[in-house]
Amino acid sequence: MENNPEQEECLLNHSQNTRKGGLKTIPFIIVNEACERLASYGLLPNLIIYITTFYHMEAARASILITLWSALSNGLAILGAFISDSYLGRYRAVAIGTISSLIGMIVLWLSTIIPQLRPLPCGPYQLDCNATTAAQLAVILCSFGLISIGAGFVRPCSIAFGADQLENKENPDNERLMDSYFNWFYASVGVAIVLAVTVIVYIQDHFGWQVGFGVPALLMVLAVSVFLIGSPLYKKAKPKGSLFTGLFQVAVAAFRKRHINVQLNYNDDCYYRAPESKLIEPSTDFRYTGQPTGLSTVSRMGIGLFLGIVASALSAITETIRCNKAIDAGFEDDPNGVINMSFMWFAPQLALYGVAEALNVVGQIEFIYSLFPKTMSSFAAALYTFGLAVASLISSLLVSVVDSVTSSGGNTSWLATNINRGHLDYFYWLTTFLCLINFLFYLIVCRFTEHHHDGNSCLFPEAEEEHSKNKRFHGA
Repeated sequence: MENNPEQEECLLNHSQNTRKGGLKTIPFIIVNEACERLASYGLLPNLIIYITTFYHMEAARASILITLWSALSNGLAILGAFISDSYLGRYRAVAIGTISSLIGMIVLWLSTIIPQLRPLPCGPYQLDCNATTAAQLAVILCSFGLISIGAGFVRPCSIAFGADQLENKENPDNERLMDSYFNWFYASVGVAIVLAVTVIVYIQDHFGWQVGFGVPALLMVLAVSVFLIGSPLYKKAKPKGSLFTGLFQVAVAAFRKRHINVQLNYNDDCYYRAPESKLIEPSTDFRYTGQPTGLSTVSRMGIGLFLGIVASALSAITETIRCNKAIDAGFEDDPNGVINMSFMWFAPQLALYGVAEALNVVGQIEFIYSLFPKTMSSFAAALYTFGLAVASLISSLLVSVVDSVTSSGGNTSWLATNINRGHLDYFYWLTTFLCLINFLFYLIVCRFTEHHHDGNSCLFPEAEEEHSKNKRFHGA
C-alpha cells in the first residue's frame, strides 16, 4: 500500500526532526550564550573607570550612561523576541545578535588603540582636559548600541532556541530534561559572570585596556564561530507571523462577549479550536478570582527577593565600617588610600546576592516560560530582561536624584567621586528600604493573585488545600 503525498511529507519531516536537535546541539548554544555573557559582563565593572579617565566624564554622569546602556541592552530584548518569534526565527536572531555584539566590541576595542577616537589625556592637575568631540562620543555610543542590539537578540532567543532542540512530545522524560536544561543554562551563565568580574577585570587591571577590551572581542569571535559550526545540527523552527495579532483578537472578543454566561460542559460542538491546538477543552485561566496556593517557582522568587534585602543591608553595614576605617586612617581626602581591611568583608553580601539571583532569576524565567505558548517562548524570556531594563532606568533616575538632592546647598553628595567624603552607606540603606517595599508589594500581589499552571502559586501553603477543594467543587 503506497503512502499519499501528505503522508510522505509527514514521514519526511519526522525523519528530519529526529536527526536534528537533541542534546548534541546544547553545548553549541550554551557556549555561545556563556561567551556573550562573559564578554559583555566583563566590560561593565571597569567601564566607568575607562569613561571617566579617557572621556573626562564625572563619575555620576558616567554611572548614568552605563546604567542607561544596561537598560537599553535589556529593554531591546522585547523587540528582539518579537522580531524573532514573528519574522526571523530564533536561529537567525541569535546569529545576527552575536555578530552585532562582536562588531560593537571590536569598535570599543579600536577606541583603545586609535588615539583619534578618544580625547587627549588631561594635564597633571586635571585642569586642562580636552572636551570629548561629537565624533568621539558617537564612536563609543555606536559600540554600546551594537552591543545592546546583540544582547537584545541573543539573551531572549538563545534559551528558547535551546528549548526548541529538546522539544519531544514522544519522550516521557521531556519535562525533566527541560528542567535540567534550564538549570545547566543558568549555571553556565552564572559561571560566565563570575569569570567576567574576576578574570576579565584582572586582565584589564594588569594588562591595560587594549588587552582588556581585546579579550571580550576574541570571546565574541569564539561565540560566533561555535554557534555557526553547530548550524547543520539545529532544529530551526519557522516564525509564524505576528504573535500580537492573536492576543489582540482574544482581547477584543473577550470584551465583546463579556456578558455571555458560558457553561463549562466541555462539549466539543460548542467551542472552536485550531487543528494544531494542544487544548482539548475550555480553560478557566482567565476567570479576573481565587486564592493563592502552592510553592514552587513563585516561592523561590519570594525567597530570592528577601535574601536581596539582607544582602543590601549587609552592603550598607560593610560600607559604614569601611568608611570609618578610611577616615580613622587619615584617608578622608584620599579615596585611593589602602586601608587595613580584608576583601572578605564583601564575601557574605556577595554570596547572598548570588543565592538571591539564583532563586529569583531562574524561578522567574521558569514561571514566565511555563505560562506562554511555544510560539512566544522568546517573548517570555524577554519579559525578564525587560524588567531589568525598567530597573536600570529607575536606578539611573535614582542615582541622578540622590546626587542632585544630597549635593544641594554646597553639601557633599552621597555619591561623590571621593567615596570617603560621600555616604555610599546611606545610598545602600535607601536601596534596602526600596527592596523591602518591593518585597511587601510582591507579597500583596501573591496574596490576591492566583495563577493556574500545574497547581503552582504563591507563598501561602495553607491556601493549597482550600484551592484544591474549590477545584473539586467546581468540577475542575
